[in-house]
Amino acid sequence: MNKKYYIAIAVLALMITTVGVSAFASAGELKSRGNKQMSPEMKENRQEMKTIFENKDYAGWEALMQEKATRMQENLETFKATITEDHFNSMARLHELKASGDMEAAKALAEELGLMKFKHKKGKFCKGGHNSALSEQ
Repeated sequence: MNKKYYIAIAVLALMITTVGVSAFASAGELKSRGNKQMSPEMKENRQEMKTIFENKDYAGWEALMQEKATRMQENLETFKATITEDHFNSMARLHELKASGDMEAAKALAEELGLMKFKHKKGKFCKGGHNSALSEQ
């Protein structure tokens, strides 16, 4: 009886160790993959922010935030322009096409609506955006 107990504990410990090592390995892989997929522009922006904070450069930070606020305002106006009954009907049609599995028609409609690039992977649009004008800036 004692022998079975120790064997069960050893197997359980091995399983826990295996799961833990797998989780750490996966987390490291995801982190490295995420950095590889980062656009050059995003890497540049990240480096610029890092430099600003390292140098405690308030003026540089303020300028970047003002620029970002301006882009956000422009994007908001673009987004508000899409709040129409016609656009809603088109989005509902797109949803129906995707739900029925007609990915080719969905892709064509998405492009017509100016949505982000269509990915056939599980019928989703990349980056989860609805309007290319919003996502490109």
